Amino acid sequence: MSRDDWPLEPGERVLLERRPDAADVPLSALGFAVIAVVIAAGFWWLAGLPNLTIGRAGVLLVVAVVLGGRLAWGEVQRRCRRFALTDRRVLARFGVFSRHLSVLPLHRVQHVIVARRFRDRLAGIGTVGLATAGTGSIEVAWIGVRDPEAVLARIEAARTAAAALAAG
Repeated sequence: MSRDDWPLEPGERVLLERRPDAADVPLSALGFAVIAVVIAAGFWWLAGLPNLTIGRAGVLLVVAVVLGGRLAWGEVQRRCRRFALTDRRVLARFGVFSRHLSVLPLHRVQHVIVARRFRDRLAGIGTVGLATAGTGSIEVAWIGVRDPEAVLARIEAARTAAAALAAG
């Protein structure tokens, strides 16, 4: 990642840059994989019946291709997500076919949360969400980041410094 890729204001410094962790790819595909295996088990059973054109080897091949495709797509999505914390703003860049950039000024951030499912905790990853007052929803989310509590601490420190600077 290059710091030149961010639309920085004059004098703005990048304090932290992240991408989703590689562990996020298989974890985000876990539900899909379970459903694919259950469906494949049904086809595996059907493939054992006489007079069917698909065999069990064909079922295994289709499952391998489908799961491999899902993992490959997850990796493409992961590589297209980037997050940055500057001394003034929080930024998130995402999207494969259409690119999006979310920018949230630090002085407007009211709520920062860390969400970690059980499987995320096992892998040491999580999602950091940021919201401004009165929105009722997360406006910027850093998905699948390694050590989200450390990211939260960095955001809180930058937010405190930005508030002190704004207060003069």
